[in-house]
Order: sequence, then structure tokens, then C-alpha cells
Amino acid sequence: MDDDYEYDDYDSEEYLDFQKNLKKDDYEEDTLKSLTDRLHKIKQNHGKTMQYQAFIRAHEARDRNVIEHNYERVNFWSAIHMLAMICTAIFQVFFLRSLFANAGTKGQRA
Repeated sequence: MDDDYEYDDYDSEEYLDFQKNLKKDDYEEDTLKSLTDRLHKIKQNHGKTMQYQAFIRAHEARDRNVIEHNYERVNFWSAIHMLAMICTAIFQVFFLRSLFANAGTKGQRA
């Protein structure tokens, strides 16, 4: 998209030259007026559309930023929970070994 695009170029040189070169016999006043009115309406609608697209683009960028932040946060806490589960599993293995080691020594004494 071209940011330097003019929406109202009725004062441009091309348009003024076009108006100068027209002859009364070449057109009907109503037809030219209706065409210029329609062109003006099209330019207004185009401007509104570009404004709406810019709004949607900004909204999408904000949503994407939120989604990426949530993704990073979920991955961080998933890693923390995995680490906690691994540590708990290692603790349980050593705890159960110590219970059986103590039970084996008690059985040998009796």
C-alpha cells in the first residue's frame, strides 16, 4: 500500500488538464457530474476501507502479541511442572529404596 496516496486529487494537474480539455459538446453535464460523484464516493469508500484494514491489522498484531506471550508462559510453567515431577519421582525412588533397605536389615537381625 502506498501511504502517500492522495484520496482527494481534484486539485491535481492531471485532473485540471482533463477539465480544461473537455468541450461542452463532448459530454453531457449530468453524465459527467454523476461520474465525478461516483468517483468521489468510490474514493471515500476506499479511504474508509483502508482505515478499517489498518484498524484490523493493529487489532490482529495486538492479539498475536498476547497469544505469543501466553505461549511462552505456558511453556515456562510446563517446564517447571516437568522438573517438579522428575524431582518427585527421584525422591520417591530413593525413599522407597531406603524403606526396603531398612526392612531388610531388620529382618536379618531377627
